[in-house]
Amino acid sequence: MSFGGGMGGIFGGQRPAPRPGVHFHAADPNEQQEVMHGMNPQYRNFNCGHCGRSTNGRVVCTETDSSNTPVVFWCHCSCEKQLPTVVLLKNGEERQYPEHSRFHPGEDWPADLERLYTEASACFTASAFTATTLIARKILMVCACNEGAAEGLQFVKYVDYIVDNVLPLPKAKTAIDAIRTIGNDANHSVAFVARDDAIRAMSIVTYLLNSVYSLPKC
Repeated sequence: MSFGGGMGGIFGGQRPAPRPGVHFHAADPNEQQEVMHGMNPQYRNFNCGHCGRSTNGRVVCTETDSSNTPVVFWCHCSCEKQLPTVVLLKNGEERQYPEHSRFHPGEDWPADLERLYTEASACFTASAFTATTLIARKILMVCACNEGAAEGLQFVKYVDYIVDNVLPLPKAKTAIDAIRTIGNDANHSVAFVARDDAIRAMSIVTYLLNSVYSLPKC
């Protein structure tokens, strides 16, 4: 484990070659002096995997490879919760855990739909795209039931109920019906849903719930 710039050269000796290690960065000058001389605060721009905001978050520490190049960043968000995110750099590509949560429920949605949507969003963040789409289908079914549809119907009947009674817009029918086609194979056999299809399914139910529950309160 390495702290700051190391001790090489202080006593006149040759500075050792860089070694893989974990580097901690002080938050302010007082902390810097208290912990160890030579440490510097660092911050990094990323999209928080918890609150979904774009943040210039604190880098708590970094891990370097044998060439002293940072490859792992342990960060936390600049929001009031300061929840952690790990950023990895490999072969020029950046990955973070948890991934940026791009889907967020509306304030005016019913509690059961908000909970299902949050679960679907968490699945998407974890790259579980098949699970994301199956929950999106469930969201459409629950929305239909909340708006008067009977329970225990075939999924296509819930799609028809939505487009005929809940959101009777001709241009919405094709989009809403797409959830049935996207998740149908995955619902009945071993088939996996691609990321782009999961995004489409989540986008459709987002517009559906906003139209049914958020728009009337504007």
